Amino acid sequence: MLDVEEDPTCRFVDFTNETDWERFIAGLEETLRAWVLVEKGAASDGPKARVLPLQQRHYLLVLHTDDAPAPTWTDATRHFTPTMLALANASLDAGDTRSIQRYFGVESHLVLHQFNAAFGLPDADDDTIASISMDATLGVMDHDARTLLSSLIVALGNCNCTLPVFVRLGGDAQYLGAAVPGAHGNIALQFETATVPEVPPAQQCLQGLMDFFQAKLQLPSNVDEAMRDVPGNDLRLGLSAAVGFAYAWHARSPSILHEEDPATPWRDPIDAQLRRNLPFQAVVWGPRLSPLRHLHLAVRWPALREGMFVDNVVHSSLDPVMAPEWSVSPTCQMDQDALPLTTMLRQLVQAFQQLRQAGHAMLVSEMAPSTLGDNPLVTRYQESVPAARAAVAIGAAIGSWVSSTMSVESVRDLVANLFTTPPNDVDVTASSWCTLPKVRHGVVVGQLVSRLAMLLVHQQGINMKCAVWVEFVRLLRETWTTQLLLPWTGIGVDGLLHPADVDPLDGVSMPTPDFHLNLLHQKLQMLNICIARRVRSPLSRRQSRATSDVGSDDSDDEYFDSLQESPAVGVLRRMNDMQSLSDPTQCLNIPKTQDPAPLTEDAAKQQQDILANLGVSAESTLLRQQIQSSSMISDMQAFKAANPGTCLADFIRWYSPRDWLPRDPLDDASDADGVSRFRQGQLSARMHEANVDAPTNVWHRLWATAAPLPAEKQRSLFDPVLEAEKVFDYLDTMSPRGLFYHMLVATLSSLSVLFAHCHDDLPVVAAANALLQDACDKAVSALDDEAIESDGKSTTDDERLVLSALTDDAMEKAVLALQRVEVLVASAASVSHVLDGASIALRNALTSGTSSVRVTSPSDRAVLGSVLWPPALGKPSNPDQREYVLHGVAPRPFYNATDDRSGRHPVIVSRLYALFEEHSVRFATAMADTEF
Repeated sequence: MLDVEEDPTCRFVDFTNETDWERFIAGLEETLRAWVLVEKGAASDGPKARVLPLQQRHYLLVLHTDDAPAPTWTDATRHFTPTMLALANASLDAGDTRSIQRYFGVESHLVLHQFNAAFGLPDADDDTIASISMDATLGVMDHDARTLLSSLIVALGNCNCTLPVFVRLGGDAQYLGAAVPGAHGNIALQFETATVPEVPPAQQCLQGLMDFFQAKLQLPSNVDEAMRDVPGNDLRLGLSAAVGFAYAWHARSPSILHEEDPATPWRDPIDAQLRRNLPFQAVVWGPRLSPLRHLHLAVRWPALREGMFVDNVVHSSLDPVMAPEWSVSPTCQMDQDALPLTTMLRQLVQAFQQLRQAGHAMLVSEMAPSTLGDNPLVTRYQESVPAARAAVAIGAAIGSWVSSTMSVESVRDLVANLFTTPPNDVDVTASSWCTLPKVRHGVVVGQLVSRLAMLLVHQQGINMKCAVWVEFVRLLRETWTTQLLLPWTGIGVDGLLHPADVDPLDGVSMPTPDFHLNLLHQKLQMLNICIARRVRSPLSRRQSRATSDVGSDDSDDEYFDSLQESPAVGVLRRMNDMQSLSDPTQCLNIPKTQDPAPLTEDAAKQQQDILANLGVSAESTLLRQQIQSSSMISDMQAFKAANPGTCLADFIRWYSPRDWLPRDPLDDASDADGVSRFRQGQLSARMHEANVDAPTNVWHRLWATAAPLPAEKQRSLFDPVLEAEKVFDYLDTMSPRGLFYHMLVATLSSLSVLFAHCHDDLPVVAAANALLQDACDKAVSALDDEAIESDGKSTTDDERLVLSALTDDAMEKAVLALQRVEVLVASAASVSHVLDGASIALRNALTSGTSSVRVTSPSDRAVLGSVLWPPALGKPSNPDQREYVLHGVAPRPFYNATDDRSGRHPVIVSRLYALFEEHSVRFATAMADTEF
């Protein structure tokens, strides 16, 4: 027979005698292979976790990784595993508090926990840590720990994996661990923790700990001198230590103050600044309790060696004030879901979203209480619009979504206070009583719409908010009836002058509706113009309209002739530098003209749509020209009245100087026709008229038909009564959805500038404010787009849903941006109050929530010292914690003969960690030794 070699994979394996521990070790090896840890000493792909059964229990193996750079080896460390390199790395001594890295100085590592299967076992194929609840982990019993650790060592050795592995014990952060040397090494590591209530006084200082560690490593007393002649200059041998002291400052608890409303001096600077700024005097912002609750200061001496210090039971030269490294960690506590401003904006957004289903068929007054909703215009509207009748029931239902305990009388008092303008103060300037918004198409912050929004958002319930609006419109009508200017509405060309104690008859100009602002703000600007023009218009002018109508009859040639002989009327002033073309001895006069008729944005758009729909026929073109030229005809009439006997060219020289082309006196003027060409110059091509007998140019035709009539006798271009009624019609027929749209725009405008100057010297606050302004601007743009499309007839349901989703997203981002700013401003105010005089860099880092901030400035250290160590003590207080990390680098064994292969013993690193707290001392050791 042929001798055929047996295939090992075909052999029968008897598992009947395999123990639970062998299956557990096989599971560990399978896990290590699945995690690609075979022949590895470090890991970068993690964290990972897997549950392994053992007898009647389950254990959770977790792989922890670190984003540390790749290890580098030198001549002195070429025999080190990655774990040994981490032990020698002193920068890991200041890792996360109460972590394995802090205790043992390792990076990538494995931890074994006991797992409570009652929480449910994860999928066997899912190794992600997210699938595991760490609340289900327990500490391993002490009598099982070493057996489990032995199994882990066997599995690591079989896979040639040199990662350190730890078994979590039952105590608080207690571990037992080891690391195998690997197939090509001979240095094993043992890890262990211990906690004792106290230690001998000699070991409570650095010198005693170094003596203890030196004896444990069996090193000579003069270890530094003995190691001086050992080869290898790239790794300093001997003992070194890193020392850290921890101090803490704690804010007083409200329970200690015994006050229902704790003192808030930390808020006073911002509150005072807001009180000086009229629009924000009543703003409620931020938490009542100071966010900064704790400050933790850590001072460190990172590399101390024998002879550099004195620290024993008698004396210590380790002065925390002189420590080379300072770092401070803040602890802020704040309920971000209960911030007043953020909560207010979120509730306003939710109300707007709820009112979407109500549409535009319902009026605000239908949702207000019945005592405020009685309005004849509402009744007529409901009778004429069937959808409005059906909306009454919907309005009652929506109005009950949020109940309110505020009485109607209280609403009336609040709105009445809104119409009470305080007396003009000499210290009040445009920058303090109102502010331009940081958003496009917003409202002027501090003026009437902005203040109405601030009043409305503080009312609980949609129905009470609607009641505020109904009362507001009623008081607007009273203001119109009594012919008083609107309160908190700017005057002047820019609309920023204070309106208090201003007489509408003093000639102060009123701002025209600004298309860059919100439509409701434009409507109130228009109403203010109507009030001012109604008051300024003399009775004689209103009575002279019949005369002006007669004077406009252009068929009466004798009337024209008589006017041409009449003297100049309606003259504002004389132009001494411009003479008549027909009579060089006669100077032209600037006429008194009518102010152009102001328009709001929606009226301008409506007029534009009318002009666009007129068509292209000759009649449509003529009608379009007449509509567009009404103001110019009025100016022509006034010019003719102020300058009898002048021609169109004279008017153009004053009205449109760029259309007059002067001629050189030496040029030939033989082509002068007295219409378009003159001895002194000629009209531009736009104004030129070739057919003198039958003019076709619109300017020439209008000039021919314009009668000499001064402005005070002309038909008014602007009817304040009619325009005011249009405004009130817009206000009375506003839907709740439209109201909340305007209030959202006004609120966002106010929020965009609220904290613009609060701790703006801190970059983190300034950046958050910039993000808030951008988020508010985008939210207002989204609201405008949705409002425009909701009024359109051609928008489909899908398009409206998309616009609503975009608006909701923009509003949510604005809410989150406001929350971020409110949190940062409160944190900055709290930090600035506690650390008064600290630098901008330190305050900015603490405000931003950085976990640990390095403090290098002597002035900042002095500020921190005054807070943590009150001057009354005279010296720094005893630290709350003392931390010592000792490194021992030496060949092992120290006294034996050298290795025949290398000529010297390999250098190894051992580590001792000691943490002294008030009632306990925690030790963690990482001991390395060679295997023979």
